[in-house]
Amino acid sequence: DAVKAVWKRDVYACVRCSIDLRHKRGECAIHHIESFANKAKRAQVSNLVLLCKPCHLWVHSRKNINKEFLA
Repeated sequence: DAVKAVWKRDVYACVRCSIDLRHKRGECAIHHIESFANKAKRAQVSNLVLLCKPCHLWVHSRKNINKEFLA
């Protein structure tokens, strides 16, 4: 249910680059802003964002110097 809510809230697009992901479900990720290890927030829609694969990789890279989409 949380995944469906995130897709709808984020209008089926990557929140970082805005690419339409409707027909690219295998090329995207639901990203946890606070770590997946935080069980209390694991499935909270407010802790999740829709990202395309390149943006998801960028979020977890050293290039993300401002720690966007990370808590």
